[in-house]
Amino acid sequence: MLNKATVERLIIYNRVIKELKAQGEKWVTSTDIARALSKTPSQVRRDISSLGRKGKRGVGYNIKKLINDLDSVLGLNDEHCVALIGAGNLGRALIGYPGFKREGFICRLIIDNDPEKIGSKISGIKVESSEGLAKKVARKKIAIAVITVPAEAAQKVVDSAVAGGIKELLNFAPVKIYVPEGVNIRYVDLALEMENLAYSLNYRKKNK
Repeated sequence: MLNKATVERLIIYNRVIKELKAQGEKWVTSTDIARALSKTPSQVRRDISSLGRKGKRGVGYNIKKLINDLDSVLGLNDEHCVALIGAGNLGRALIGYPGFKREGFICRLIIDNDPEKIGSKISGIKVESSEGLAKKVARKKIAIAVITVPAEAAQKVVDSAVAGGIKELLNFAPVKIYVPEGVNIRYVDLALEMENLAYSLNYRKKNK
């Protein structure tokens, strides 16, 4: 199993290489990738060699084959059923992002407890209540749950999602979530990221 840092770099390489493919390029060098990402060519070559692929001297890597390798390792060759739990503004924006579907992440279930939202449709998907959530995610064979509920509601819905068999969660709620061993949860704290930017801005001002 690749370590987290390597996986994150491969994800970014994949995006850059797919952009080059869209521009009509057929080959890419480690230097091309490194230049686009402020990495060293040697780092790029080491990461790509972990896929079992080596480039041709003076030519680089065949883009089509490299994308296939990356998609295979990153699990992007298959469709992944996603549940959105929390149909507020953030949840709606996430579901509307076209890149998810393009990469095989298909929303099959939307959950919210607002009576005015239940029964309505978002991107063609009917919003359902959280009642019986575990059974709903199990029935729809959901692989990934995206959590965009208020902090005080997050732990309860995660517990239900995990009870339904979900092992992968992306949490936007600004709270620490406890999950059993074997369940992977990643956090996206937008306020924290903004505070980091504020610190950087403040530092620049003080050190002009």
